[in-house]
Amino acid sequence: MAVLQNCTIASCKAERGGGLCAVEGCTLTLTNCVVISCIAERDSAAFGGGLFAENGCSLTMTNCAVTSSIANSVGRSDGGGFSAKDSCSLTLTNCAISSCIASSDGSVGGGGFSVEDSCTLALTNCTVTNCLAEAGDDESEVYGGGFLAVDNCLLTLTNCAIYNCGASSGGDVFGGGFLAVNACSLTLIKSTINNCVANSTASTDGGGFSATDLCILVLIDCAVIDCVANSNVQTFGGGFSAFDSCSLILRHCEVAFCSANGFSTYGGGLSTEDSCTLTLTDCAVNSCIAAARATLYGGGMFASESCILTLIDCEITSCVAEIALSKVAIVLGGGFSALTSCTLTLTSCKIAFCSAAGFTAHGGGFSAEDSCTLKLTTCMVTNCIAEAGSTAYGGGCSAVGSCSLTLSNCAVTSCVATSNVESEAGGFYLDGGEVTFTNGSSIRNCTAAVGKSFSIIAGSVTIVFPTAVGYWLPQAECSIYRESCPSGNGIETLQCRDQRDACSRLPDAIDGSPPAGCRPSAAVQPCPWKLDQSLLSKRIYAVPAEPVDEDLPFSCVPGYLGSPSEFEQGSPFCAGPCPGGTFCPTDATTSPIPCPAGSFCPPGSSVPRLCPSATFSNETGLESSRQCTPCPLGHACAAGAIEPTPCEAGSYADKPSTTCTLVPAGRYQDRAGQHEYLPCPPGFVCPEGSRTPAACEAGTFSGTINLSTSSGCVAAPAGFYASAGSSVPSPCYAGRFGSSSGYTDGQCEGACAVGHFCPEGSTNATAHLCPAGTYNRFNGGQGIDACTPCPAGLFSAVPGSSVCGECEAGTVAPDTGMSLCARCKEGQYQPLKGMGECRVCAAGTWSLEGQVDCDMCDSGFMKNNTGDSCTNCDSIEGVDCPRDTLLATLKVRKGHWRHSENTRVVYACRNGDAGWTPCVGGRDAGDDGNGYCSSGYQGPVCEVCVNENAYFQESSARCIDCGNVAASVAILVAIAIVVAALIIAAISVVRSSWQPQNAGVARALARVRRSEQIWQQMGLQCKLKQAIGLYQVVAAIPTVFNVSLPDEQYAAW
Repeated sequence: MAVLQNCTIASCKAERGGGLCAVEGCTLTLTNCVVISCIAERDSAAFGGGLFAENGCSLTMTNCAVTSSIANSVGRSDGGGFSAKDSCSLTLTNCAISSCIASSDGSVGGGGFSVEDSCTLALTNCTVTNCLAEAGDDESEVYGGGFLAVDNCLLTLTNCAIYNCGASSGGDVFGGGFLAVNACSLTLIKSTINNCVANSTASTDGGGFSATDLCILVLIDCAVIDCVANSNVQTFGGGFSAFDSCSLILRHCEVAFCSANGFSTYGGGLSTEDSCTLTLTDCAVNSCIAAARATLYGGGMFASESCILTLIDCEITSCVAEIALSKVAIVLGGGFSALTSCTLTLTSCKIAFCSAAGFTAHGGGFSAEDSCTLKLTTCMVTNCIAEAGSTAYGGGCSAVGSCSLTLSNCAVTSCVATSNVESEAGGFYLDGGEVTFTNGSSIRNCTAAVGKSFSIIAGSVTIVFPTAVGYWLPQAECSIYRESCPSGNGIETLQCRDQRDACSRLPDAIDGSPPAGCRPSAAVQPCPWKLDQSLLSKRIYAVPAEPVDEDLPFSCVPGYLGSPSEFEQGSPFCAGPCPGGTFCPTDATTSPIPCPAGSFCPPGSSVPRLCPSATFSNETGLESSRQCTPCPLGHACAAGAIEPTPCEAGSYADKPSTTCTLVPAGRYQDRAGQHEYLPCPPGFVCPEGSRTPAACEAGTFSGTINLSTSSGCVAAPAGFYASAGSSVPSPCYAGRFGSSSGYTDGQCEGACAVGHFCPEGSTNATAHLCPAGTYNRFNGGQGIDACTPCPAGLFSAVPGSSVCGECEAGTVAPDTGMSLCARCKEGQYQPLKGMGECRVCAAGTWSLEGQVDCDMCDSGFMKNNTGDSCTNCDSIEGVDCPRDTLLATLKVRKGHWRHSENTRVVYACRNGDAGWTPCVGGRDAGDDGNGYCSSGYQGPVCEVCVNENAYFQESSARCIDCGNVAASVAILVAIAIVVAALIIAAISVVRSSWQPQNAGVARALARVRRSEQIWQQMGLQCKLKQAIGLYQVVAAIPTVFNVSLPDEQYAAW
């Protein structure tokens, strides 16, 4: 016993078992191992490129891989991956055999692996991929691209896959996926054979797999997909092939997209030969193709040489048997083809969308030849086609050469035979043999140039009653035609005549001799009782031996009822007319339909008849129009009415009617289902058919009843309006007016104008003026109350005012409702507009009548300029201030003087004797105040004499003549020189160092000297000059700049 775990056996080489070899009852267990790139090579025979086991060895492999290994020999090579012989037992779980090759110039078997001589092999969750069995010699045979099982081996594959495997040779090739030979038993469960290829220049069997020599194969939930068988000679089974008494059972399996191609090809999906037994349950053969260059049988399936096929709940769809139409070749069976004494039983199966195409084509659905027996139960052949370049036979089915076919509860529908030259039998083509249709089998809607349903060249087609419910055919009883009785009245003749009926039902003996007392059967018989004695005494229809275009059996025509009884299926009257109160609308009606409400159905109706106009019926199953109910008043009943339709508003029916009548003009009816009408009320119009009265249009009215047109409605007059449906007009609303006619509501034309009011029925916007002293600023005044008295401060001078005007500044309106404003009195003012009272001028101010401010000064007050405020004149001596006094118009009293009219500084002048003064006063200042001086006087306070040789004497306040001017000047000069000398001498003494002897003088001189120092240190000399300059500037300001300085400061200067 050997156990290998997690091992890799690589690039090894031996004559047997390039990687491993187990012999003589060994037990070998491999887990997680890899055998890779190993080679078994020997000139005579090589077995097992990766592994080899023989003589009762036991091999268990789990999670292992055998890959890229080769068995190579000049003589024979088996098992590129591994090989087992002589009762070995192998169990593989989760293993992969890939890219292995068995090759030889001689025979080759099992590209992936091979088992033989009673070996047992169980594979679970395994794959055999990309393996190849190939032979280099053109005469060598190749067996099983994926694996080979030979001689009583037992194989079980569960959830496995064999894909991309191939078998290739110049000689014969068997099984692109695998081959089982000589009593092997294989069971495949939930496994797939995919994309495998068998390719040969000679003969090829089984693109997916092949079985031969009493093998038994069971496939459950499996699929054979995209497999190909290809050769230059004969090709059998694109999916798989079986021959030599094999038995195959397939359940829930699919054979799809497989193809077979060769010079002669048999079965695009599968092929069985030589007494094989094949049972398919719930399987599908789909989209398979058979192609050839010469003879072609079965696009989907092929069976030959006494094979037995049983199909239950299966489908053969979209399969094709095809040769180029121009090649002189024959194609048989797009769905399947059966040859040479095969027996096929199909139950609940469907053959659809299959085609046979070639120069000569038979059986788009299926073809049977050479004594085959077919029994189809509850099956369908539909949408199949036979297409030919020359002649097409049987778009659905073709049977040639003594075949026996029984179709029970089957249908051949929508099949086509078409050709460029001749086509016969769109449904069924028969040339020899017997066809029996039972339990309602039929051919319908098929197409061909000759015989759309049948074309019977030889043989018989018998339809046995009962047929399908709803159909019929001419009937005859199947009996035996016997030779005529002898002529005359002898005992023999009388006995012959008495026994004629009985003898017509008694079949001949096996050797063909008649029953005792019966005459021999005639050469021509009415039915094929010799082939099927069970037909005797049954009702049958023998399809004439000629092309038949009609669908068979014939359908019962509309109006007649089909029956399941064979006794009522022998004439076109079927079970008789449809019963009264029901109808039979279609061909082959089996259940009469109750006559619907609104109709009645006499016996034999194919369509319901409508209840007459002015009647109705809400009941079903009526037999006669007399059972329809008259339409009630106020309703209409069209033909076929199921209930009365109430007359709509605006119509009526005063007797049973088909339609309702419109109410007459001038009347109306606003309710449905009425048999009378109502008068049209005032203010409304009722044309014919009125549902409700139509109101006179807004703006018009009418007091008349039963108006039929709107022309009877009158426009509302000016000052009035009429809403829709008015019988009398109404006055326009207060505050509104209407100047024309036809207004539609109380708003009429528009609102009353501002400054006015409009009572009801006004015809213009200015119907009434608001009185002077009142106003109305809103549109739509309804009465005198809309006119509001102007408030105090406002006025309206004219009637019809929309606003009150404001009293201008200087005027007031002290009361409400005033039409004029009053001027403010003197001493009063009002600066604002729209005021109710005047203001009193402030103390010291004054105004004239109607003034906006007190811009004048009252007596005793004055102001500098017009815009200045008034000040009391009491602060200025020597002036008088009457009303409206300005600085410029200030009246200077006599004996007083000011420099100009722009100064408030007034000086008192000197007075002489007898009240003399040079200052005369007045309002005119003249130049530099000279206007206030008497003649001959000028200058400040009039103390400058105009006469240059005079001087002003202060004591007399008069100008005195100076006399000699030169002497006076000399005296003044001398005095000035003396004063200057004294000042210089004093300065010299102060600044010298001299000290007087007198103590008092000395102290006085010291003080002076200290004062002089302080003077110098403080710069008082400069400050003195500045003060003198300031005085000169200030004194000149009023004159130079024409401004007034405050009297209390300026006067001090």
